[in-house]
Amino acid sequence: MLVPLMYLIVSAAALAPQEQPVPQTAAPAPAPAPPLLLSVSYLPPKGAPPDRANPADIEARIAETLQSAAQAKDALAIARLRTSAANRILSFRLARPATALLLGLARDEDLRALAESSAQAANLLDAAAETLKAPGAVRPEEEQDAEQVRRFASMLSTFADALRAAADPPADRAQIRKTLSRLGILLESDDAALSASAALWYARLARHEEDWDSALKTLPAALSEPEPTLMPLSFFLRLERCRLGSLKGDYSASLALLMRIEDGCTNWFDDNEVDAARRCAVLMQLDVVRRWKNQLDRASKAEESRWCMEHISRMEAESLSDPHAAVLQLTEAVPFMMGKE
Repeated sequence: MLVPLMYLIVSAAALAPQEQPVPQTAAPAPAPAPPLLLSVSYLPPKGAPPDRANPADIEARIAETLQSAAQAKDALAIARLRTSAANRILSFRLARPATALLLGLARDEDLRALAESSAQAANLLDAAAETLKAPGAVRPEEEQDAEQVRRFASMLSTFADALRAAADPPADRAQIRKTLSRLGILLESDDAALSASAALWYARLARHEEDWDSALKTLPAALSEPEPTLMPLSFFLRLERCRLGSLKGDYSASLALLMRIEDGCTNWFDDNEVDAARRCAVLMQLDVVRRWKNQLDRASKAEESRWCMEHISRMEAESLSDPHAAVLQLTEAVPFMMGKE
């Protein structure tokens, strides 16, 4: 009946701040693709310079960096420039398709961009590492700088593999487990942005292993105050936590938490970002309710399924019908490490 279903949502909302554990269930089938008519734009990162926010400027800076690498004679300079170009690809070129993936908006071109660009970045990082391995490539006085480049390249390679697997999961599950293990090391970093980004992609990949508990342990409580210095990444971490709850089958509590997050956007974001942030929370609600409807359909619960369909239609009409609507975009798909030199 519809009344018991609504009571379930209200009860979940009352329990939401404590986020009490619920029994695990079998992983539900994937939610349907987003509506073909849904059209949104991306709100560029606040205060980001053009070469980190504007697609044309991002590409120009990547090309300039690669050209400098091709002209450089010194091995350390070549490795540093290749690593920097790879970092720009992963961080800034892929910020929009990564955002689309996280919000359930990814089209074929977004998935292709994530897979192909992360592979390009991985090749650049491999080339940078090989350059530094050549006999006599690094002078003794350069060794400390070379080691820093090697360390950055290694961490970025982990993120490149994670983004590629998120967009196009490999058939060999061992590859996913290996990437999760490498991300697990980055989770322990003292660098807050690095560990937070690792947590986001760890949670995204862990779904393929149905390892919900390990993924949830990496993420902050859904209703905890997001860290201002990590916005909007810290906001996306909380959205991802709610999605994981729905993947476990805890639809009602996940939906209740997302409604609370939607309301919290007023306090967490500037006036010019509030609507875009709230729309992100609505998109995640849409994802959860779709999964819920699929489960109800399989259980032949027609009345409850109709409620889900009505709720989906209402969200689309009230929050997602404007063709010029914007969603909040990640500032970086992965941390820009080469900017910390």
